[in-house]
Amino acid sequence: RHALLDAGDERKIGVIRNAKPSGVEIVGLRPGQPVACRVLAVNEYGEGELSDVADFLTDIAPPEAPGQPQLAERTNFSITLSMTLGVNNGDDITHFGIEVEETTIEGVRS
Repeated sequence: RHALLDAGDERKIGVIRNAKPSGVEIVGLRPGQPVACRVLAVNEYGEGELSDVADFLTDIAPPEAPGQPQLAERTNFSITLSMTLGVNNGDDITHFGIEVEETTIEGVRS
């Protein structure tokens, strides 16, 4: 298992040494993340040329949970909520579901 190195920005760039021709697992990626890979062979006389680039995409996953809803506005008959979006994990978020439950707040008459 090999993790990509942080290059100081959103992109992660890494070189994996001692990889075997049977395969290498690259960890630390996000769902729906595009990855470009090139391979080179090394022997006691040095490094060969890099292969052509192969582009891959990790599996897409359901989005992460949004932040806790916050009260943006209220009237006598309505409330407006706002929230911070969670990470989309590789696909656009198309809509949200809101679960609403009527409750009583201690010390407040309904």
